[in-house]
Amino acid sequence: MKHLIDLTEWTKPELEKVFNYALAMKAHPEADFKPLKGKSVALYFEKPSLRTRVSFDIGIQELGGNTTVVEQFMAGIGTRESVHDVAHTLNGFVDAMVCRMFNHTVLHELRQWSDMTIINALTDFSHPCQIMADVLTLKELGLWKEGLVMTWVGDPNNVLQSWLEMALFYPITINISSPDIPTEFESWFQNPAMKDRIFWIHDPKEAVSGADMVYVDTWISMGQEAEAEARLEKYKDYSVNKELSGFMPEHAVMLHCLPAKRGQEVDDYTMEKFKSVIFRESENRLHVQKAIMAYLLSPVETEAFYQEHAVAGK
Repeated sequence: MKHLIDLTEWTKPELEKVFNYALAMKAHPEADFKPLKGKSVALYFEKPSLRTRVSFDIGIQELGGNTTVVEQFMAGIGTRESVHDVAHTLNGFVDAMVCRMFNHTVLHELRQWSDMTIINALTDFSHPCQIMADVLTLKELGLWKEGLVMTWVGDPNNVLQSWLEMALFYPITINISSPDIPTEFESWFQNPAMKDRIFWIHDPKEAVSGADMVYVDTWISMGQEAEAEARLEKYKDYSVNKELSGFMPEHAVMLHCLPAKRGQEVDDYTMEKFKSVIFRESENRLHVQKAIMAYLLSPVETEAFYQEHAVAGK
């Protein structure tokens, strides 16, 4: 059984297949395609959620499945009940579990103790669904190409982790512009697969000047609220504002996984300048997650749908 916990567990052909499925589903909303009919999915949330909760919930319904939301206070994985007991309990109710949680290792434990398909909808370690939606967006814009230069500006975090994992499959270059490189990211600079494709550029103006795509995320992630003042001070020179965005090449775009803290990592001017791209990126969470679930839970039916509705010139 396949899962989506870490992108590194997948292959490039699998990723391409899901991107193609997502494009076909998006292009043919009228199709009577219900690959999750008779299947149920639990959405488990330890963190606040807007895009993840709505896109997965609606996506499951559009694919003909049943969905139920389990909040952290209801299950209390690892507190109220052990991971083992929650896994065995939900295993008797649902076919898949979509998890938005803090501890990444719990996903692997859930997989170990159940037959459910486990989908990582964000942990403190990574955010694969977001990056797959980002790639889909770049494909639609005609920017996803060999040699693409992505510049990450600000705090290296779980979203960057998944971008680096994606870069193992595609020949893109990643620049990281930040005051320093956290210890957990240092190994990427020694990874032979990333030789001459990952760089730390301290000066954000220099970093964005050669970018095809600039990526921005909040400096204060969920669970870091107590560090807010120190983080705002640390990253104050890394705001992608009107001045900094003026150093971006004319063809370049900015992506933001949202929610945006306007006035911190990005200003109103830059958000408005790139809003058509950013909110397309947001919408594509729905389409790529539908493709992920259809592929994981009904691969034969999904391939048949794609063969009938393949997007020309994909």
